[in-house]
Amino acid sequence: MRSWLGLGEADADVVVRMRLKAGLAELLGDGAREVLPGLAVLLGVRLDPGDPLPASAGPLDPGGAVRAWVEALSAAGPVVIALDGFQWADASTLELTERLLELTDRTPTMLIVSLRPDPSGPAWAFRSKVLADYGHRGEELRLPPLPEDAARRLAEFVLPAREFDESSLGGLVQRSEGNPLFLEKLARNFQPRDRERTWSISIRELLPSSLESLLVARIDRLPEGARRLLQTAAVVGRTFALPVVAQVLGTGDLREELAVLFRADFVREVRRYPALECTFRHGLIQEAALETLTPERIRGLNGKVAAAYEELFADSLDSWVETLAYHYYRSEDQRSALRHLERAAEAARARGDRAGAADLWRRARKSAGRLGDEAADARLAGRLDELRRDSPT
Repeated sequence: MRSWLGLGEADADVVVRMRLKAGLAELLGDGAREVLPGLAVLLGVRLDPGDPLPASAGPLDPGGAVRAWVEALSAAGPVVIALDGFQWADASTLELTERLLELTDRTPTMLIVSLRPDPSGPAWAFRSKVLADYGHRGEELRLPPLPEDAARRLAEFVLPAREFDESSLGGLVQRSEGNPLFLEKLARNFQPRDRERTWSISIRELLPSSLESLLVARIDRLPEGARRLLQTAAVVGRTFALPVVAQVLGTGDLREELAVLFRADFVREVRRYPALECTFRHGLIQEAALETLTPERIRGLNGKVAAAYEELFADSLDSWVETLAYHYYRSEDQRSALRHLERAAEAARARGDRAGAADLWRRARKSAGRLGDEAADARLAGRLDELRRDSPT
C-alpha cells in the first residue's frame, strides 16, 4: 500500500495522510470515505478532525477496507498478491487473506501463497479452506525434493570449473537430500584451499552436518566488516533498510561490505529508492546469522535498532510503533518496551485485530514483571479483562 502511494519509510505522517486521501479519491471517488479510516489505521496515521466519516454506522473494519481497496484496483486490471513464508502468518493476516479469497470469484485477483507443509500450523487451515471452498479457483503446486538428475545439474551449475569425481558428486547429491538450498550451500562451501583433498574427504570431513551449521561456517569466514553488517541486518529483520543498519553501526558508507554479501549471495537488493533496501535470500540465512551472536549481543543490538528507528523516523513514529515494541521487548530497555507495547496493542485493537492486541498486552505484562511495576501489571490485566468482556460470543 505504501508502494502504491509512492511513500518512503521516513515520510512524515502528514505526507502519508495527504497521499492516502489523494490516492483513494482518484481510485474510489465518493467511495473513498468508506475505506479511508480503515486504511489510515493500517498505515498508522491519524485522520484530521474534519475528515468525513464513513456513511455506515458500523465499527471500523480495516480488513474490509483492504478488500475494498484491492477490489477497486482490480477493476482497472489484474491484481496479484504474493505472500511468501505464509507458515509464519499471524491470526489477523490469516483472517484478512481469507477475506481476500472472496474476490477471486468476482474480480481478476490472484493470491499466490507459499508455505511449508506443516499440518499442525495455523496456516495449514487456510490451505484446507482453499481446496475445500475454492477448488474451482485454486491450484496446489507441491514442490517435492529435487530428483537426482536435477540435483546433479544444479551442482554442476554451481561448480562449473571445479573438478570432482563421479562418486564424490553422488555423495554431495545424496547429502543434500533433494533440498536445493542445502545442495547449493554445500557446493559453495567447497573452497579452493580444499582442492588438494578429494571431494569424498571434503564432503565427509569438511562440511557440517546441518544446513544451519553450514551457513554459520560460511558466515564465520566473511571479512569482519561484512560479518558485522550481516549480523546487524539479521537483528533488524528479514528485509532491512540500509540506513537503519548504518545508524546502528555508526557508519555512513557500507558499500564495500554490502558488495561482499551480494557476491556471497547472502542478501539481495529489493529497491534502491528512496533508500536502499535489501532482503536475506532465505530466512535460514537470517537465522544462521543470529546464531553467530550471543544472547547479550542480540539484546544490545535490538536496543540500538529501536533507537535508530526512533531517530530516523521521528516524524512518523506512529507508523513504526509495532517495530519499536518488537525490538525494545527483545532489548534490555524494558521501560521503553512497556510503553511501545501498550501503544501497539491499542493500535491493534483499533484496527480490529483482537488477537494481536491480546498478545501485545500479554507481552507488556511480561515487561512490567521484569520491571517489578505492579501498577502497570494491574492496568494491563484490566485491559485484557476488558478485551475478553467485549469479545463477541
